[in-house]
Amino acid sequence: MPELPDLEVYFQDIEDDALQGWLGEALGGALAPAPRGTGWAAQHGDLTLRVTARALGAWHALGLEPAALTPWSADQALGEALAAAFPKAKLRCAAEPWAEGEALEADRFFEWQGQAWREIPWKG
Repeated sequence: MPELPDLEVYFQDIEDDALQGWLGEALGGALAPAPRGTGWAAQHGDLTLRVTARALGAWHALGLEPAALTPWSADQALGEALAAAFPKAKLRCAAEPWAEGEALEADRFFEWQGQAWREIPWKG
């Protein structure tokens, strides 16, 4: 698998304060998020974190860049960590890496369903 420039997971049913606390703990230090557009952004050393509320319909987006500075190897690994921490959360991520401005290949995404990822078609 090619090295990803960033990680991005779409989610529902995770409160901002809980997400910020969990990310701070997972990354080894408290976050100081600042409002950004419809969400927030934070710096943790050279790592940029951003949450965009309602990025795709009712789904919020969590992005971390660069991916190499995170404890997770891929979007799915981040999603699985979120699923373990927030069992009631709904989670999705792109099936293939893509760059901002590129068309998503047939809108293929993975959705976390209990204990595994399932590929789904998804139009925002």
